[in-house]
Amino acid sequence: MNNQNHKNQTTDIAQDAINAIARIGSWEFNLETQLFTLNQISCDILEIPQSTLNLAECSSYFEVGSFTTQIKKGIDDLIAKKIPFDQEIELITSLNKTIWVHMIGNGTFSENICLKISGIFQDITKRKAFEKKLLQKNELLNFTEKKASLGHWKLDLNTDMVTCSQNICRIIGVEEDTPITIDMMINSVHPEDINMVRAHFKKSLKNNIFETLHHRYLLKDGTERIIQVLGEFIADEAGNFNNVLFISQDITARKQFEEGLMEKNQLFSVIKRMMKLGYWLWDLRTNVLTCSENMSNLLELEHNEGLPAKTLLKNVHPDDLENLHAYLEEVILTKTFKSFSHRIIIDGVIRYIQVNGKVNIDKNGEALTILGISQDVTAQKDLEIELQEKNRLLNFAEEKAGVGHWRWIINEDLFLLSKSLFKIFGIPEGTRITSETLLKYVHPEDRKKVEQAKENAIKNKEFIDVIHRIILDDGTLKYLNATGGDLITNDKGELIEVRGAFINVTKQQKEILKFKGLLESAPNATLIIGQDSIIQMINKQAEKLFGYTPKELVGQSIDMLIPSRFLKKRAPIREVFFNNPKVMSIDIDEDYYLINKKGKEIPVKVSIGPLQADDGLLISMAIWDITAEKLAEHKMLESNERLEILAKKLTAQNQQLADFTQITSHNLRAPVSNLNSIVSLYKTSNREEERSEIFSKFEIVIGHLTLTLNTLVETLKTKSEKSVIRKEVSFTQTLKKTQDILMAQISDSGALIKGDFSAIDVVSYNPIYMESIFQNLIGNAIKYKDPERNPEIIVTSEIENGVVKLSFKDNGLGIDLKKHGHKLFGLNKVFHRHPDAKGVGLFMTKAQVEAMGGKISAESQVGKGSIFSIEF
Repeated sequence: MNNQNHKNQTTDIAQDAINAIARIGSWEFNLETQLFTLNQISCDILEIPQSTLNLAECSSYFEVGSFTTQIKKGIDDLIAKKIPFDQEIELITSLNKTIWVHMIGNGTFSENICLKISGIFQDITKRKAFEKKLLQKNELLNFTEKKASLGHWKLDLNTDMVTCSQNICRIIGVEEDTPITIDMMINSVHPEDINMVRAHFKKSLKNNIFETLHHRYLLKDGTERIIQVLGEFIADEAGNFNNVLFISQDITARKQFEEGLMEKNQLFSVIKRMMKLGYWLWDLRTNVLTCSENMSNLLELEHNEGLPAKTLLKNVHPDDLENLHAYLEEVILTKTFKSFSHRIIIDGVIRYIQVNGKVNIDKNGEALTILGISQDVTAQKDLEIELQEKNRLLNFAEEKAGVGHWRWIINEDLFLLSKSLFKIFGIPEGTRITSETLLKYVHPEDRKKVEQAKENAIKNKEFIDVIHRIILDDGTLKYLNATGGDLITNDKGELIEVRGAFINVTKQQKEILKFKGLLESAPNATLIIGQDSIIQMINKQAEKLFGYTPKELVGQSIDMLIPSRFLKKRAPIREVFFNNPKVMSIDIDEDYYLINKKGKEIPVKVSIGPLQADDGLLISMAIWDITAEKLAEHKMLESNERLEILAKKLTAQNQQLADFTQITSHNLRAPVSNLNSIVSLYKTSNREEERSEIFSKFEIVIGHLTLTLNTLVETLKTKSEKSVIRKEVSFTQTLKKTQDILMAQISDSGALIKGDFSAIDVVSYNPIYMESIFQNLIGNAIKYKDPERNPEIIVTSEIENGVVKLSFKDNGLGIDLKKHGHKLFGLNKVFHRHPDAKGVGLFMTKAQVEAMGGKISAESQVGKGSIFSIEF
């Protein structure tokens, strides 16, 4: 063999090796014999055992259809038209494998007669799969951009032409891949922003730097949206900027959220001012205080970031200072803060401050800081003092009028007597009084009717006034009128309390002749009325109350003092009184008023009683002016209602904001971390099959991430509507989704997760809360696994007494509940050293479970594992 032949042979061997690597084989078709002749590479590509076959034999090796048809058509066109054929064909081999081949063929002609056809086969299956994945990625990108309300576009600086992504084309209303100018992009910008946008682009093109841009955009239907634009200049190899890549995103919802947050902050500031509320933080390590602006204003301190602790106490009332120091020392020692109040002196004026707080401790249990809230409660304190004074006056009035009020707590058989009643009975104040205690003072001849009145109150829920005699320990005889004006029942309609009064009527009975003097000494307005409703006598208090002189009022009908709307309701009261004359309060089931000389209605409380005179039965009408009480009651109710409304509104809004923020930050962390893990696996993988399998996981995780984002958006909408979304949620599906999201962590840890939801699988619950609970508890079980064994996690459901329960059991490190149980579900509380421990998961889980009306508890042993149980 000469050198040239040897060189040619060596070249042929090298070429065959290259063709084998590139999966390129040759073939030849003899028109005379109608036979295909294939080289070994072609046979390997087509997965056939023989190198020679005819067209009819193709059906033995390939699925009958397009392959045979396309080959025959290519051969016919080549023979008739001398057109070489170049086709990409999909076929299914006899081994049931789908492949793609690139088939090229050309003919050898002699005098326009085709003698043979020869060509090559190339296996392009991998290339086709790659093209398919690229197409899927492009579709996923378009879908993601649409769901995230964003899109990308590129500006060619040489031509001023713009190429847009599918979502941008849809928004601006042009066909995809349609070149447009930058002016066309700007045309739909809000008219009030268009000049600003043009100036921004002009400046950016001049400096080759694009700063973030916000502008308004008008859709075709006139809807106004807020757009954020990000841009980056792209340089070529020579360093010239020829293109700018932009990303535009609809941030309308985010802007609305930010505005809503600002509005809540403003509302909180208004509430602090209205409630005269301020907060402060005392750093025990530095003994420095930081006060809110409202707190500084409240105590008239300088607005300063850090103040010495003694500054906060400089205006404390001297009489309260010692107790205040002692209390704060106790707070630091016990690490427990109990509400207290103290006085301060500002510009010589005493004000009352109510203080609440919380002690923050470190992991060693040492007190770090005290967070306090101080509120000026001077108005409430003044009202309290006023009520105490009125109570003192009431006791004084009762004592002077021979009246005392009582409360009978039936279940305890306990009578609570006013101060004057103790004096009436001659019993030491503070003595425990029962029914038997009072009954022993009743005259033996009157005990039966007293006991009947007691039994009637319990049985018929009605108290009949009883005038009876009592004999004191010293033998003194007194007449009392026992009246029960208020009967209290529980939810079952059972009588639990009776309230009433004892009226000492001894003087009326024994000293009728001294009646006039007694009338004048009464602390309240009193009228003496005959059976014909004619006023016969008034006292000084009545003169002051109504503004009439005795001459103007005596001899006139009582009707002149009663508003006409009450006259019909007064008639039945008269009838009851005269049928059974006894002391009774006028109760018409609404506030009662009388009219003074000027025609003004006065809110009053009226009690009437019988007076036996020589000329017949008289009526004594005692009248209390309760104007001040009504005004104070109205102010108190109005203030309480306003505070309750504001407090409820603030609590609900802050909880929704905190809940949504925690869920968003925490629930997105797991899928994003999983994506990063899959990317790392993809980068380190060297096998194409393994890379393809890993790549397919992106779709699953991205799909879950997209669903999570959509659900969070729906949750935010629901929150703004002040309701909590509930849907039918499957434990099985939620567990599967959790396993998909935590795929990387499960694989790395070798975790075995089992679920048994045979007892119950579907509940009505908030989907995002349910997913968060599963992710937190399963994620924690993997994170805090025992290094000596693979994690085993068992999730089960059950129904106990109609209550659905869900349990998460693991064999992890376990938690020392004796040491950490009190702070197990606390925010930022961690119990193991782990780089990813945040102390948020269990706090969030407890908040979500309780927000839906449920409970969560834990059992755990160090070294054996934990069980978290949830009651829905």
